[in-house]
Amino acid sequence: MEASVAAKPFAGIGQHISHSQVNMFDKCQLAWWFKYVKGITKPPTVQMLLGQCYHKALALNFSQKRVTGIDLPANDVVLHFTTTFDEAVSRGEIDAAPGMGLDSYRDPVARLLRHYYENYVIDKMEPILSEHELTCPIPGCDRLFAGIIDVQLSNGTIIDFKVSARRRPDSEISQGGQANAYAMLCGWNGAFEFHVGLRANAKPAIQIVRTQRTGDDVDAYVQHLREVVTQMNDLEQGRADPVPYTGFCSEKICQYYAECQNWRYGGLA
Repeated sequence: MEASVAAKPFAGIGQHISHSQVNMFDKCQLAWWFKYVKGITKPPTVQMLLGQCYHKALALNFSQKRVTGIDLPANDVVLHFTTTFDEAVSRGEIDAAPGMGLDSYRDPVARLLRHYYENYVIDKMEPILSEHELTCPIPGCDRLFAGIIDVQLSNGTIIDFKVSARRRPDSEISQGGQANAYAMLCGWNGAFEFHVGLRANAKPAIQIVRTQRTGDDVDAYVQHLREVVTQMNDLEQGRADPVPYTGFCSEKICQYYAECQNWRYGGLA
């Protein structure tokens, strides 16, 4: 759901925020501060790149099916996934340790994509929107809220695609902020589905979680956005220091671990 990152992205009325920004801020203000205020960009991790390529492969089909009415062959979609991944790796656009066996990460997700595409997509989904960006004002704020719909079907259902190492409880997925973001952008009475590909399973598996939102859910989310934007503005203007979340502080989890250690022990830069 992100646009490109630049230093001081919040300078000026009307700049957008997204659910992924809010989610990062909720996890750790310091990581958000490094990325969105200091403008320190990082290449995607292997897992991030896999997810991006998975999305692009499905979007390739949906964008052309809206014109032709016909799904692409599965081989074409999987080839697009592997080619996109390999090209990004060859250009060095990935945060990976030297000698890391990337094929061992790519190939299971390729099999997962084929399983999902052949069993859940072909002749089963009629897209009317794909990779469609939406924006709306945040009531009471000087920021716009932006998001991208992975796909919306002819029956109105919005589907969000994810790739995850493990299955999480359905309630954890359905009650998360992502559905609130979609409801705010698209109307709270819509139907939302999360199709989660489980990449670490011995056999390809898809977890499907269906949920809806009420007007009260959206109101609560808007209130949270207002509070977050106020805090973000304070951090950007130097009226407050970012608060690190120590439970998120791990070199394996956070790409800003080195910057965090320097900030903790060397002071604010």
